Amino acid sequence: MSIRGITIICFILLCFPGRCFGQAQGCFERDSTGSLVLRADPGFGSGHAFLVGEFHDVPHVPEIKLALLKYLHEQNGVNAVFMEIGKSAAYLYNRYLETGDTGYICNPALVYNSTDEGRAFWRKLYEYNRVQKCKLTICGIDFERMDFLKTMRLLKPADMSVLGELQAFVTYAESAKILQVNTDTLQRVYAAFSEAFFRYEDAFMGFYGPNFDCLKAVLTNPNTYSAYNERNRNMYRNIMVQVGQGNITGYVVFAGLKHGGDRKAGTLANELRKKNGVMGKTKSIAMLCYDCKGTATKSEAKGPHYGGPATYSGDNGVMDRVFESGLGGNCQYRLVPSSSVKYWNIRQFSEYLLLIR
Repeated sequence: MSIRGITIICFILLCFPGRCFGQAQGCFERDSTGSLVLRADPGFGSGHAFLVGEFHDVPHVPEIKLALLKYLHEQNGVNAVFMEIGKSAAYLYNRYLETGDTGYICNPALVYNSTDEGRAFWRKLYEYNRVQKCKLTICGIDFERMDFLKTMRLLKPADMSVLGELQAFVTYAESAKILQVNTDTLQRVYAAFSEAFFRYEDAFMGFYGPNFDCLKAVLTNPNTYSAYNERNRNMYRNIMVQVGQGNITGYVVFAGLKHGGDRKAGTLANELRKKNGVMGKTKSIAMLCYDCKGTATKSEAKGPHYGGPATYSGDNGVMDRVFESGLGGNCQYRLVPSSSVKYWNIRQFSEYLLLIR
């Protein structure tokens, strides 16, 4: 046989979908209590910084995240969890994790806490975290939502006799009814408070005292809804500032899949991949989902059933075989190195792929 013929045969064998997941690195499966746990090869355990491009509002994603969090905390010393929330929401979540008081994260329901699965995630994280010697801390990287007013209420001192220039702002924060965290007035209200902070910073410092630094972080967040086009860059800035300031031994970033993509210019994953010199190389994970919303039918007329980088293959038949090869047995969800997938446009997206079906 000619060299050219041998080369073609080798290429076909390498690309055959049934071989795609021979290098599987991790399996999410149920333990004896019914909880989802990640059992991963040692190769995945090296590293202290991770970015997960996640799906929002997709069934089972919260419990997958919880299993991944527990694994990274126990195996990698990860103690900081960056999420697509503002710094005010992070403050409220941390107060909940410290106390177990759901009043901090309800009324209004915070981002990631508005569904049954979301609430179960936080309840189980609280139960897990309270018995850990090294606690997990939630960090915010996104813009502030209306929950910043709730945070201001909690940060205010007991003595409110001296307000001065802050009277109108503190009164508004105290009296405003926050029905939901995202409203039509969000951008305008936050901008007014942020501008007031820069105008009356000394007064804010005098009034809020020991809570001033926390308030300052909330009201001077570089990531704002009005600067939406700079969102990825400002998320990166927020991560690096907090990594530099905090007692962080390792961290994981959960951000929507559109913020992923190692080699796509301007994404958060790309910013971390290029510039992360604080914690070392950031490992990236992208979720791939088959029939994420439970809407797939036998008819192909409604289009692809896949979400995430899987859609880039442009071939549903190929992706069907990929998922059939990757999942099975006790493995409910699987974590695989992207290098094991022979489709360049998927392989280039991230270092690891997380199959969800």
